[in-house]
Amino acid sequence: MISYVLVQTVIIYIFLKNIEIYMGKGLYIHIPLCFKKCNYCNFVSYPISKVKFKITDYIKTLKKEMKEFENEKIDTVYIGGGTPSLLDPEEIENIVSGIKQNFKVSGLEEFTIEINPFDFNIENIRKMQKSGINRFSFGFQSFDNNKLEKLGRIHRRRDLENIKKYREEFNNFSLDLIFGLKNDIKLIESELRKLIEFNPQHISIYNLKVEKNTKIFKMLENNKIELDNEDAQSKTYSYINRLLKENGYNHYEISNYAKKGFESKHNLKYWRFKPYIGLGVSASGYYDNILYTNYSSYDKYKNNGYKSIQKEIKKVQKRYFRIMMGLRLKEGVILNKEEYSIIRKFFDKNNLDKYFIFRNKRISIKEKYFFISNSLIGRILDELF
Repeated sequence: MISYVLVQTVIIYIFLKNIEIYMGKGLYIHIPLCFKKCNYCNFVSYPISKVKFKITDYIKTLKKEMKEFENEKIDTVYIGGGTPSLLDPEEIENIVSGIKQNFKVSGLEEFTIEINPFDFNIENIRKMQKSGINRFSFGFQSFDNNKLEKLGRIHRRRDLENIKKYREEFNNFSLDLIFGLKNDIKLIESELRKLIEFNPQHISIYNLKVEKNTKIFKMLENNKIELDNEDAQSKTYSYINRLLKENGYNHYEISNYAKKGFESKHNLKYWRFKPYIGLGVSASGYYDNILYTNYSSYDKYKNNGYKSIQKEIKKVQKRYFRIMMGLRLKEGVILNKEEYSIIRKFFDKNNLDKYFIFRNKRISIKEKYFFISNSLIGRILDELF
């Protein structure tokens, strides 16, 4: 006789698979063009003055790549870069039209595009809104002109004030800030208060990471800039968390804060390790149990079948990514019985409970320890894998 438990397990499995089938995927589109490479940028992007291909050709190739995922249901779109806002409204509309022609978009909830404050144009924004884009992510990074210059940003504070004039035209927008340069702890209070005056629904605040192949790495080597030490950065981070919480923002992910209901639906797919499609030069995706990355060279991307790396994700790897990404979230991640048992013993042995919250089978990092989350997540992954 088939046991009741087995029947229930099968029913739950079928239910979850159906949810996965009918739930929309995320769609990321990479625009690898910019006015000038920022000093800290480690993404694949090319200054527009140096590219050898036409934007119209790039969009044509993008639309061909869309055909590979024809009729997929999507519920979030994110156009990033690079600097997508340097495209003309007609070029952006061409991309949007390709999305509508190739994907099922009736359940589309969130459509984000990144905007550089330098080329902010309210008429262009209104055209984007008419085309269906309903969320805008502005790369402010700082309100201080000296800091913006060190970061290699081309906009200045006056550009941010120009955006403020049109604040009421945005129902859903996100602003970015960067901290970590020397004495940022003295600057951050005024920066945050200026940011809060915009009353954005979402805020992303990143601790400056210095990557080897960036201009800022050379600047640091040549003593042209200094970074705050770890203690100062930790204090800055704590201050940021406290002030944003006082102003109604939920710290839902290590670097992200949102008013209720305005968490980034698209980025939550990454952190919960849900399927998403990546299109364009250097874009990555997780689709049909395959993790892939496209060529970073446009010629190879166009002529060699888009993808440079494709890797099937096995069960153990899926578990690795699910835990690694999920622990970035305030909500944490649900563990199965085996994972819970291993981690529980590890915590008891190493006295790690003070850093984490255990609730039923869910584990999450306490908010006050988010700043050292990389180290904490690394210790858990080392123990499990």
